[in-house]
Amino acid sequence: MRSSLVFFFAFLYFALGHEKLSQVSPPIKHRHEHWAVKLAEGIQASEITHKFGLEHVKQHAHHRNIHLFKEINGSKKFEELKKSSDVLWMEKQELKWHSKRFSIDDIMDPMFENQWHLVSKSHGLDILDIWDEGYTGKGITIAIIDDGVQSSHPDFRENYSPEASYDFNDDDSDPEPDHGAAHGTQAAGVAAAASNSHCGVGTAPEARLGGIRLLGDAVDDFLESHALGFQPDLIDIYSCSWGPQDDGKHLEGPGSLTKMTINHNIENGRKGKGSIYVWAGGNGRKNFDNCNYDGYSNSRFTVAIGSVDATGIQAWYSEDCAMLVAVTPSSGYDQDILTTDLKGSAGASPSDCSVHFGGTSASSPMAAGVVALALQARPELTWRDVQGVLINSAVQVDSKDLDWKLNGAKLHVNHKYGFGRLDPGLVVKNAQKWQLLPTYFNASCESHQSTFLSATPAKISCVISAPGMIVEHVELQTDISTSFRGKILLSLDSPSGTKSVLSSFRGDTAADIPFSWKWGTIHTWGERADGTWSLSVTSQNPKLGDHFKGMKLTVFGHQLS
Repeated sequence: MRSSLVFFFAFLYFALGHEKLSQVSPPIKHRHEHWAVKLAEGIQASEITHKFGLEHVKQHAHHRNIHLFKEINGSKKFEELKKSSDVLWMEKQELKWHSKRFSIDDIMDPMFENQWHLVSKSHGLDILDIWDEGYTGKGITIAIIDDGVQSSHPDFRENYSPEASYDFNDDDSDPEPDHGAAHGTQAAGVAAAASNSHCGVGTAPEARLGGIRLLGDAVDDFLESHALGFQPDLIDIYSCSWGPQDDGKHLEGPGSLTKMTINHNIENGRKGKGSIYVWAGGNGRKNFDNCNYDGYSNSRFTVAIGSVDATGIQAWYSEDCAMLVAVTPSSGYDQDILTTDLKGSAGASPSDCSVHFGGTSASSPMAAGVVALALQARPELTWRDVQGVLINSAVQVDSKDLDWKLNGAKLHVNHKYGFGRLDPGLVVKNAQKWQLLPTYFNASCESHQSTFLSATPAKISCVISAPGMIVEHVELQTDISTSFRGKILLSLDSPSGTKSVLSSFRGDTAADIPFSWKWGTIHTWGERADGTWSLSVTSQNPKLGDHFKGMKLTVFGHQLS
């Protein structure tokens, strides 16, 4: 395990003023009062503008009955609109900043030899052999949703896709970042920088690359949903190196429209095979953050990725959680990730390369590149099959770590590492022989047991009756009243005895009445669903009154063939 001395120097390094993982949000450039409105069938937006004196901003690109309206001169007509039979649903759009998950911690490209994360056989991806076999991501499109991508950079000229690119901050087709906003360009280089005698290469150097600019300003749910739903039949993989702030105090996820859009893309993207969303697991470990509090990486529709450092153990910033699918190498222990940088950027090398990228911001596009190799080998893989291939191709790391367990399907899994470090060679080989998963369905059970919580664990259980069902994903919706959210601890035991830690202690002092959140675990992948699922709930809050009011457990999977 990492020594206390290493942690001391890591702390000292950041305390002395180097760039922090959790970034402070800049001032919001634009404030507005917009509402997303779903109109009843047959109602036109023009009828609403005329009847209520509102301004129609735009129709949602992916949902034809949903429109964005804003008030004219503070007319406050939305209260009247809520009561109208013309409206099925409406929601005020709140602006928010996403935290970029960045830490400093025949190939002719001059700096390729410094890309240890690609070539190392012990703690890297060991990717050269699978490239030699011709698997380089060719024919697959990866979109980087971030603060922009410098499309004119030499590393992207050969594989940049204008059709897979858009600037949702400035509403134009050029995702050029603001001056100094290098995060998206660096992530793009990790995923798919071309082999072209410049800098280094990406994990999938022949994949097509799109840039979707979203983090150049504060965004609302309407805008975010457009970015995450952009060109779903052209884009195969969306890589997202951002999310709620990693301060251990946020409980935040996608809004209503973004959830609808992701659901739509899962069902219809890639011509029905489902879009692949790869998400950074978060850099909040030092703040006791856990990616199960992040509704993006906590979603069953996303592939959450964590980080190991150059020694092959959990990077000091990489968060634990029961929804981590796998890890990739990234920064830490005196090694960072070399990638593309903005042309002319302060601090960039003369060849426009960055030698100090990292965090789970690097792990997400790195994993997206590995997924591109799998899809090149087997284009018919669905979004669920991709997850299954990654899970069954991950290599156990840090084998002495006490959190490793063998689940009921004989898969090694760990809250720090998911199912292990991605191995591109195994991913491609397993993709080629993978048996496509049968029809996806779900089974659920509920408990309305009411109990006041204390330091003694309360046990709540319910029974899934689904003979022959094989588990893929598990979601747990809880209803808890508390005055100290960070002191509610939950763990779930499957019928096979696999324990998933859903929430752990953190300094989140927020009160939730009720504390309603959808937790997830992937640790039970491959197990039998049938039987008793048991939830253990503990409160470390010294104030009395924390109250568990009920839960709903939903298991998603397929029938044993």
